[in-house]
Amino acid sequence: KSINDEEIEKNAKEYIDKLEIKCVGGYQKVGELSGGNQQKVCLAKAFTMNPELLFISEPTRGIDIGAKKIVLETLKEYNKNSGMTIVLTSSELEELRLVCDRVAIVTEGEIAGILSSEDDILQFGKLMTGVKGGKDDKKN
Repeated sequence: KSINDEEIEKNAKEYIDKLEIKCVGGYQKVGELSGGNQQKVCLAKAFTMNPELLFISEPTRGIDIGAKKIVLETLKEYNKNSGMTIVLTSSELEELRLVCDRVAIVTEGEIAGILSSEDDILQFGKLMTGVKGGKDDKKN
C-alpha cells in the first residue's frame, strides 16, 4: 500500500476536531502536547485502526474534567455506532457506570460479581468490599 498524505491529514484533522486535541496542527509532535492531549492522540490512533475489540485502561487518568467528558462520550459513541467492543478498566466507578453496559468488580484478583451500570450503588460497594451477594454472583 502507498501512503496517502491527503488521507492522513484528513484523518488527523477529523480526530483533532472530534477529540478537541489542543495542538498547532496535525504535524505537531505528540511529545510536545499536554498529557491529556497525548491520551487523546492515543485514542485517535486506536480508533483509526477501527478494531473490533479495544482494550483501554484508565483512559481519563490525570486529565481535566472537560477532556474527560469528551473521551468518555467518544468511547460510548464508538461502541454504539461502530459496533466496537470496548473493554475498559478504571479505578473510577462513576466513569465505568457512565460508559459501560456491564461492570465486573474485581476484588483480591477475582471477579466478585458483574453488575449492570443501572444497579444500585450499594451493590457495587458490597462487591468492592468483598461482601457476597452481587446480582451475578455465582458463589451464592
